[in-house]
Amino acid sequence: MAVSAIADSSTLEVMWSRLNSIADEAAITLVRTSFSTVVRESKDLTCVLFDTLGRSLAQAAMSIPSFTGTLPLTMKHFLQRYPAKEWRAGDVVMTNDPWLGSGHLPDINIAVPVFLRRKLVGFAGLVAHAPDIGGKTLSATAAEIYEEGLRLPVCRLARAGKWSEDIVDLIRTNVRVPDEVLGDLNALVAAGEVAQRRIVEFMKEFELNDLSELANEIQKRAETAMRNRIRALPQGTYHHTLITDGFDEPLKLQLALRVLKDRLELDYTGTAPQQRSGINAPWCYTYSYSVFAVKSVLTPEVPNNEGTFRPISVHAPERSLLNARFPAATGARSTTGHFVVTAVYGALGQIVPERVLAECGAPRPIVVLRGIGDDGRPFSQTLFCMGSMGARPTEDGISCIAYPTNTSVTPVEVVETGAAIRIGRKEIIQDSGGAGKFRGGCGQWLEVELLTKAPVTISVRSDRTRNPARGVAGGGPGSCTRVLLNGEKINPKGITIAHTGDRLRVETPGSGGYGDPLERDPERIHTDVTNGVVSAAAGRSLYGAVIDDATGQLDLAATVRLRQELRSNKSG
Repeated sequence: MAVSAIADSSTLEVMWSRLNSIADEAAITLVRTSFSTVVRESKDLTCVLFDTLGRSLAQAAMSIPSFTGTLPLTMKHFLQRYPAKEWRAGDVVMTNDPWLGSGHLPDINIAVPVFLRRKLVGFAGLVAHAPDIGGKTLSATAAEIYEEGLRLPVCRLARAGKWSEDIVDLIRTNVRVPDEVLGDLNALVAAGEVAQRRIVEFMKEFELNDLSELANEIQKRAETAMRNRIRALPQGTYHHTLITDGFDEPLKLQLALRVLKDRLELDYTGTAPQQRSGINAPWCYTYSYSVFAVKSVLTPEVPNNEGTFRPISVHAPERSLLNARFPAATGARSTTGHFVVTAVYGALGQIVPERVLAECGAPRPIVVLRGIGDDGRPFSQTLFCMGSMGARPTEDGISCIAYPTNTSVTPVEVVETGAAIRIGRKEIIQDSGGAGKFRGGCGQWLEVELLTKAPVTISVRSDRTRNPARGVAGGGPGSCTRVLLNGEKINPKGITIAHTGDRLRVETPGSGGYGDPLERDPERIHTDVTNGVVSAAAGRSLYGAVIDDATGQLDLAATVRLRQELRSNKSG
């Protein structure tokens, strides 16, 4: 197909959409063929398509933002180790190195080549979180990467269709649930093969000999869209600082966002140094969530590809919390890295407040339960406990959602089938969403009862136990995270041994509100109180809404009077 035909807007739209649908189909294949709940149910994965230079072309909608940002970097590492001329049909290259991959060891990255008439025309890359990778139970307690599990460099899992039995045996020997881990690895490869076939079919249908012209055109358009949006921003430097819980003491993240004509510089100088714990984030993870945050504000409607990120540069000082270097532990890097989105939103909110959320109930807690079932078989169950999304300039935040990551919650029935546990209760936490004209999303609490006779190792990765999500423009903060075992607080970033009959309670963080709570529509408050999301007491004290205890009816006249009184008290 001629360049002029590709540049035609209608033809390009069809081809661009087709590539995205190929990535979607590969991701769906991964979900349907995987063994572990973390992939099959929680969808901790991505699929990205690349040209022969390792430039991203399209991604699956069913992707988490961190992977879609790190995988293009990983693909370039693959090509540095194995140049394009060395690839053969049937090859599979992989790594789980945190600095070359997705930031911590459980994330397995693979790439498979795509050949058309014996010519290399591109790659399909995929990432999935493994249910286990050996080492200590995944937590923030490791001091060095060596404690966190098996670390594989860039290596060939398969050569010309033949798998390396040495690598397979190495993985099988070092993980607690080898059937699940290797089953997911097979699913990754199967999904890559689906992408291979569909790309070849696509190229034959559109009479393409390679993907280079198409890649150049869609990347140019994505880059132009981003540069145009940046160019419309007022030039200058915008700062934002926030405090995380850290591991054993609070830590600072600091961002200077510079608008320089048609490009952005994100500089994290001033951020705390890397720690002797697993809360460190490698630069690739910081980069990924930085560019995601920018894109979600400036060009949310443009599909992701290499061009989107060219106008954005990200700097974090070496050996800082956001650019940890080997041999730093990184297992709980999300407890730091998810704050990157908050920092970027805080800076962009000074420029385009109408496009930015209040602070979110993130990072949400992740609990890993590992032990031996009564049938003698080991189990490893990951619980993604949903946090919440901050209030928006024109709408409430969303409750019980994983933000900024895009994972799903595993159904209770599936969790209970895969491990000797029972989910006793799971409810929204009343008054957990920050008050505002638009209320922050609510957190939730869930109670897990342990049923196995053998001890169970509970690993928790969480934050916001001391620093709640802040509201903006007069909005209030959300609630904090709490983790309790039998009613007693336990280390929210630690490892705890529990026994049969013990009950684990996890309370996820609420999000910040947006705007003055006294400007909230009284009918919305009445609905919140009726639904149990907001208590009548909070409705009165924070929102100035008067609801009759006996009838449950909203008294509008009394509400107007109370709000006048509350405003007078604030100003006086």
